[in-house]
Amino acid sequence: MTRRFLSGGLLSIAAALWASGAPAGKSGSASAPSTRPVAPRVSRQVRDQIARWVADLGSDSYRVRGRARSSLKKVINRPGVEEVLMRHLGQARDAEARATLGDMLAAYGQPVVMIWRRAWATKVGGGFRLNRRVAGAPSLFLRGSGEFVYDARSPCFAGKMEPLPRHDYRQGRLTPEELWQLKETIAATGATARPAAAVVLHSVTQGGGIEVAFYLRSGGKRRTTVDFWPAKQLGAAKAAALPAGSDVRAAREICEFVKARPARPYSGPVVLFAERILYMPRQEVQKLPEWKLAGVDIRLGMGQAGLEVAKKLLPQVRQALDRRREYRYSKYAAVTVSLIPRLPDAHALYYGAAR
Repeated sequence: MTRRFLSGGLLSIAAALWASGAPAGKSGSASAPSTRPVAPRVSRQVRDQIARWVADLGSDSYRVRGRARSSLKKVINRPGVEEVLMRHLGQARDAEARATLGDMLAAYGQPVVMIWRRAWATKVGGGFRLNRRVAGAPSLFLRGSGEFVYDARSPCFAGKMEPLPRHDYRQGRLTPEELWQLKETIAATGATARPAAAVVLHSVTQGGGIEVAFYLRSGGKRRTTVDFWPAKQLGAAKAAALPAGSDVRAAREICEFVKARPARPYSGPVVLFAERILYMPRQEVQKLPEWKLAGVDIRLGMGQAGLEVAKKLLPQVRQALDRRREYRYSKYAAVTVSLIPRLPDAHALYYGAAR
């Protein structure tokens, strides 16, 4: 982890922020989006200093306003400070202070990280075969509240590729201090400052890899890129062994950070998601059983959002998936069926809020 140390008079503020942080508690539920992180206590000394800086935002002096903005930017990601500034924003009467605080807090509560598998590629002769298998849920989704959901069997976490992967979704919540540490780690990678990849180049090396959409936020800076991550890099023992400045290294560092935190099996809302199995020979398709669970049409699960299953039918769906996950839905077509987390905010970020 990289920590940025403040200089001059801000050192005492930084120390007080650390001292006033709330102790780590149990991981909370990540089954529903939160709009406000759980804030640790912020000492009176720090609150008073922040109040002075906020007051200076309305100064007639350009220099004083600039110093106040610079000071606030240096501490805004520290545990509890955003919540203090949100209260000031709601109470501010000065137009300049409101505008400055509004700009600084524009990203408050928004997602921090999302990794979404778009496809996987395998070596075929001298080229590659791209399997366009858009996952119905992200491999990792971390909200601005610190809540996270991830698939422990996804390549970023498991370190290996599975053509027809089984899922192991887990959930938890970073403490405010851990969330600050992760934000510092993200900032240190410089990933949000790099341009988005314009062209996806698929590897033809042994092992292939995955095509991903990678969303990252550091403060008010956001970046979404579509890139190809070779399986060899995803399977590296440690992120530190990967090329510095690469997106795949940044992703691995983030996944290692999250994986080291307490998590439990995902227990939130789920949907049924069906992915078409490409390149399966017709004779193999014919060997698969049909999906015959009344009231659950797996063809409807092939949509972007999956299929919401009635609660009373979930035990039967789970029982069917315990037996097998590949089913035939027409004469020559088959699907892989899974139960995945229902994450409307992640879905809106990936596809757009209108979908």
